[in-house]
Amino acid sequence: MPAEHEAEREDGARRLLALYWEQFAEEQVSLEEFVRRAAAGRYGSCSPPELKAFLEAVEHNILANIETMAATNPDLAPLAEERAAETQEMIADLIARYATQA
Repeated sequence: MPAEHEAEREDGARRLLALYWEQFAEEQVSLEEFVRRAAAGRYGSCSPPELKAFLEAVEHNILANIETMAATNPDLAPLAEERAAETQEMIADLIARYATQA
C-alpha cells in the first residue's frame, strides 16, 4: 500500500478509535455495534481498510491488557490464553463481515 494511502488508513483508524471510546463512555456501545454503525456510515465516511486498521488496533490493545493482567497474576494465565483466543476470533469475524472489500 502506498505511504499516502497507509497514512489515510491510519488517520481513519485513529478517528474511529476516538469515536469508539466516546460512544463507549456515553452508551457502553459494544464493539460489534460500533463497527456495524461505522460501516453503515453513521460516523461519516469509513473505508474497509480504515475499519480493518481500527479493529487491528483494538485487538492489539485488548491483547496487551490481557497479557498485562496475566503477568501481574500468574494464576490467570490459563484464562488469559482463552480470552486472547476469543478476542482474536471475534476480531477476525468482525474484519471478515465489515472490513473486507467486495
